[in-house]
Amino acid sequence: DSAPVGLGFGYVSGDFWVLDPTGDRRTADGSLDLERREASDVVLWGDQVVVADGDLTVFDVSDPGQPHPEISVETPGSANAVLIDGNRLVVADGPAGVSIFSGPEGVLAEGLTHVGTVEVGGDAVAVAGSGDIAYAAVDKAGLIVIDLDAGIVLTTLNDGEEGSSAWSRPRSVSLAGHRLYVGYASGWQSPHGLHVYDVSDPAQPVLLGSESGSVEGRNLAVVRDETVVSPNGDSFGIVDFSNPAEPATLATISSKGEASGVDHVD
Repeated sequence: DSAPVGLGFGYVSGDFWVLDPTGDRRTADGSLDLERREASDVVLWGDQVVVADGDLTVFDVSDPGQPHPEISVETPGSANAVLIDGNRLVVADGPAGVSIFSGPEGVLAEGLTHVGTVEVGGDAVAVAGSGDIAYAAVDKAGLIVIDLDAGIVLTTLNDGEEGSSAWSRPRSVSLAGHRLYVGYASGWQSPHGLHVYDVSDPAQPVLLGSESGSVEGRNLAVVRDETVVSPNGDSFGIVDFSNPAEPATLATISSKGEASGVDHVD
């Protein structure tokens, strides 16, 4: 789940809610009692919000407290997460892999065209990237590096050794400068936690360090390129990666409910 924030309003996935500055909770069209939407990711892009809820729905949020749906797009698989970069929209599309769409830059509601889908050997659950390179977290397959222009897999980080993607199941991914942060859920004989990679060479991530046990890694937000906040169900873990070889857990903060997503406001 995710919770992007903009214009004084927050947009929350799980059930797609709008949180206004007064703290009122509103449903997708701004009212208080519409049918709730099961959404796994919400991305704020200018005056638009893209919701992944199996397929894709683009909302106009030019009036942030009264969003309304503009278009709905079916994906080849089951849309779990979305990356928007210019006029390209990249979808972690579940069992189909990673699907690529194009549309008018900055005006996604004018239409999206399916360019292609890259098979990744498992369920794609999260995606991050920039330019021609995307990084997909793929359940039971690993961290997959994709050339978006060519539509091919460049690298699969899953060699079965501790410190690789096989260390546990990747569930979240975030790019911050030349660092890539990957969160892992518990797997067979593997703990949950976080990895950080150097992606100065975007196609060849190099593991810098890892943290295991204190955070679940199913979702994450990166603050100032070095601090990672990750929800742990009934709490949030905050981890300092300024020295990636020796990450330090700074705090664990209790939450009032089931914490499953996080974002930050500069």
